[in-house]
Amino acid sequence: MIVEIVKSLSEMNLLRFDWDAVAGVDPLTTVFLLWPWMRAWMEVAPDPVHVLAARPSKNSPFVAFWPITYRGADSRIRIDHVREIAMGGEPLADTTGFLLTPGYEQAALLAFADTLLHQLNWDRLNLKDVRDPRMNVLLPMLAEHEHDVHDDPGQCCPYVALPESWAEFEREQLSRAFRHSLRQKMKRSEKCCRLTTLADTEPHQQIEALISLALSRKRKEPDPHLYRQRAILDRCVSENLADIIVLRKNDEPIAGAAMLIDEKQSSMGCIVTGYDESHADESPGTVVMAHAIRRAIERGFKTFDFYRGDEAYKFRFGAQVRYNRNVRIARHGLGSTTRLTIDRLRHRLGA
Repeated sequence: MIVEIVKSLSEMNLLRFDWDAVAGVDPLTTVFLLWPWMRAWMEVAPDPVHVLAARPSKNSPFVAFWPITYRGADSRIRIDHVREIAMGGEPLADTTGFLLTPGYEQAALLAFADTLLHQLNWDRLNLKDVRDPRMNVLLPMLAEHEHDVHDDPGQCCPYVALPESWAEFEREQLSRAFRHSLRQKMKRSEKCCRLTTLADTEPHQQIEALISLALSRKRKEPDPHLYRQRAILDRCVSENLADIIVLRKNDEPIAGAAMLIDEKQSSMGCIVTGYDESHADESPGTVVMAHAIRRAIERGFKTFDFYRGDEAYKFRFGAQVRYNRNVRIARHGLGSTTRLTIDRLRHRLGA
């Protein structure tokens, strides 16, 4: 198995045909590994992007891909920067993984491991939010080389299984008290607000209204990645991979949500939300989330994914818990050990 390390966007553009082919046959493909999402992320990623692309021979199609990001100075000499490899899509992707053609999984992962060990300079693999059981194949290959491996639960990613109708969802997933409260809120909203969708509003307007609402939220720390989400949503909408709804009162946006559409996994997932806190007494965020779930049911999806975070409102909608996986692998050797030690000391001192 031959692995090519693709580093430029122009070279990555040449991968699309094979990328789509592999994504189409890999049963574990998620929306965050589909070309529209990943290609948009490649443009706005905060760190340099590489793609490990594997194929059986030089002239054959690629059969496996592993997008990664590279952090730190790519130098064996400098000791003041940890050289770190992270999963492609991180930190925006709520789940990460590989693209592997059935029948080539073992060979491709073995080739990826060999590339990591012998062609890339790194001190630490920091593989977050993995939801791909094939990581279990890769890890022993790396652990054989006496690396320190830490395998921990990642963030909670609640989801809810969807029935065939909204009425059934209300009856089976919502408590009696919340069901009654939600119906009242939605009735009040229907009288004074209107819900806009991509079918009746120009996509750019929907995206800008949602991002503005998300930015207006009072947080301990503002989300530094919202502008990146804007670019990703723009591409995903253009390729029918996203749905955006905005609740408007007197034509002013008061709440909104963006959902990614995962046809292969029969799932719709809420990736960005926002609401005007001056209208908090009307619970516009709750109303918009109910509309989002209802739209997923009406479109025949089997799952609504709330993605990362264990916020209480998700469980009021009947969510079940599910966890991603975080894997950290530290490399041995004098240079790597020195850089990692300096990095730990810097963090302890708050530098």
